[in-house]
Amino acid sequence: MNDINNSFGKGSVTRLGGAGGALVETFPSGCLTLDIALGGGLPKGRIVEIYGPESSGKTTLALHAIAEVQVHCVSKLLFCTYMNYAGTITDVHSLLVSPFPFLGWGWESRLEKKLGGNAMLVDAEHVFDPAYSKALGVDVENLIVCQPDNGEMALEIADRMCRSGAVDLICIDSVSALTPRAEIEGEIGMQQMGLQARLMSQALRKMSGNASKAGCTLIFLNQIRYKIGVYYGNPEVTSGGIALKFFASVRLEIRPIGKIKSVKGDEEIGLKVRVRVQKSKVSRPYKQAEFEIIFGEGVSKLGCVLDCAEIMDIVLKKGSWYSYADQRLGQGRDRALQYLKENPLLSEEVEKMVRSAMAEGVGHVGSSYMKLTPPQHEDEDIFHEMQRQ
Repeated sequence: MNDINNSFGKGSVTRLGGAGGALVETFPSGCLTLDIALGGGLPKGRIVEIYGPESSGKTTLALHAIAEVQVHCVSKLLFCTYMNYAGTITDVHSLLVSPFPFLGWGWESRLEKKLGGNAMLVDAEHVFDPAYSKALGVDVENLIVCQPDNGEMALEIADRMCRSGAVDLICIDSVSALTPRAEIEGEIGMQQMGLQARLMSQALRKMSGNASKAGCTLIFLNQIRYKIGVYYGNPEVTSGGIALKFFASVRLEIRPIGKIKSVKGDEEIGLKVRVRVQKSKVSRPYKQAEFEIIFGEGVSKLGCVLDCAEIMDIVLKKGSWYSYADQRLGQGRDRALQYLKENPLLSEEVEKMVRSAMAEGVGHVGSSYMKLTPPQHEDEDIFHEMQRQ
């Protein structure tokens, strides 16, 4: 072992017992029910894929994760170096004078506060909405934003930022919008076979190891396509090839399952969505979580807290009345939510009780609360697809 470490560098090989804790650290996703399904939250230093149909809440879920990182993670911006657009190494203080030309929203206040984690959004779709992000709790002034010209530029920037160790979370929105340079420079209608799949495969081989070393979580948002000529089985497939399915430690499928109407019933104000953990290397897979997304506000966090507290018997429901300890919250779910909204200290207390119960036995809570779904054996489809190629 000493010879190998001398040849390849200290820490190339080590005994697991002397390497510290082997547990994967997590951070909140912004949705309590999803945190329980994931066994604690989103894993640090891993690749996460969130996919689903259009307008299902993929970007909303990613923005909530960004907001949580900015609050809960310790900033790594200090004591870091960066590689600027010209390819040269620049120290962090130089960025205040000459920042990345392709990034928006400066970092001066982050350096002054020295608080909170750092997140980056690679907006390949060029549809980033600062007002909506701010409503979801994102610190848009300190959010690092990149709107790349092509897929190679997007992934190279993301990889450099990941290797710098300065960011805790990088979100790529979306894989389908990572257009290869050759496709952009070519004419519309030209046959460009497998360019995006090769691009993703090459990038993920580099980024997976860099993310693990830097402790940076990579979230890839992805869209659904349909296979041609499939009459039996599931015709849906995610774009960008199959490399992301293998490299991702967590794959989340999000789908709308209903609409939320106003009290009067004359207006649709949100969506009821279901997230299924299709793959997880850090917790038990095939769990699912249901929660509400309110238009203009994002995930209903109080709704998640109330649902979890009810299942864990922290909040009791007798008939249509909700109560916590000796205190009545209201008759009906809507009135109970309104009461929690008007009493933030009480809602924080209930949430702490839920998270405490979660920490004591997340496995038991997750198995009893979250619905388990039978595996859909996507690996078999991947194997047959590889055999045909």
